[in-house]
Amino acid sequence: MLVIDRDGEVDYYATAAEAARDMEAIDVRGEEYLGVYGLDGEVYSVGLTGERHHEVPVLTATGQRDLVRLRELLQAAHARSPSRVTTADPASFVNARAMWEWDRRRLRWPRWLDRRLHGTAPALLPTQQR
Repeated sequence: MLVIDRDGEVDYYATAAEAARDMEAIDVRGEEYLGVYGLDGEVYSVGLTGERHHEVPVLTATGQRDLVRLRELLQAAHARSPSRVTTADPASFVNARAMWEWDRRRLRWPRWLDRRLHGTAPALLPTQQR
């Protein structure tokens, strides 16, 4: 799941439920999110459920795919991103961002302990070979 906000930030999540948990109702009401997409370009609508002041964001698959728009948003995000990820392929974008964040994580243990605790690289998504 890719969540793209008005500032061009791209957050990625394993599931729609995980993405919805990280969203805030005030941001949904303020139309802060430009789009929520699956890696295959599936479009998700963003809504709220519950009573006012106790609303919870909900993501619902629309059944539509818009890979072209997703790639446009990723390219726009790349221009603002300090990671300088240059790919518009969603899975490759997520992997490149994960590697960039992995290389810049703040707390670093001695190399042997860091490898034991965190492995040698982040978990990456499979990408399509073209």
